[in-house]
Amino acid sequence: SAKTVTQIPDGTVNTTAAGSGTTTYVGGSFDTVGAPTGGSGLITDSGAGSTVSLASATAGAANGGVSATVPDGAGGYFLGGSFTQVKGIQCPGLAHLLSDGSVDQTYCYGGLSGTVKALTRMSGAAAGSSKVLVVGGDFTIGGHQNLMFIDPAAPASPVFTTGGDPNGPVNTVAANVTSSNPS
Repeated sequence: SAKTVTQIPDGTVNTTAAGSGTTTYVGGSFDTVGAPTGGSGLITDSGAGSTVSLASATAGAANGGVSATVPDGAGGYFLGGSFTQVKGIQCPGLAHLLSDGSVDQTYCYGGLSGTVKALTRMSGAAAGSSKVLVVGGDFTIGGHQNLMFIDPAAPASPVFTTGGDPNGPVNTVAANVTSSNPS
């Protein structure tokens, strides 16, 4: 009979043998066997300071690669990558998972096409009192490309640089606020 897969190898399986109960023995060319997480998984500190455990194997469940993550400051996190869905919800390239694991659909931009490669949150003069999400990558959205700023108070209205968009992919972003204009 078919068995539910709860662990997968990181390489090729060449042979299997049924064990007792729900045990299956596998052999092949792989280094580790672990929980299937899709493009992401939620990792939490166990409180011991250095011990980290996989809290939920499907907590991010992106259907493609995840290139960047950043905490939202409230127990959830933002994901960026080459995915088109998170937990079955259309959310191309950028998603916000709340602390309860649900998808905050106000950050699902149906018009985003391409890959989000970098995320950071910035605060200071340019961000006002909130922490603006800075999004970089190789993407287009609403006639703009590769870089946008999202104020959590108005996520439906991303802001773009005033001097024109970067003409190539943005692979890294860092928060270094020195002016009141993020351009």
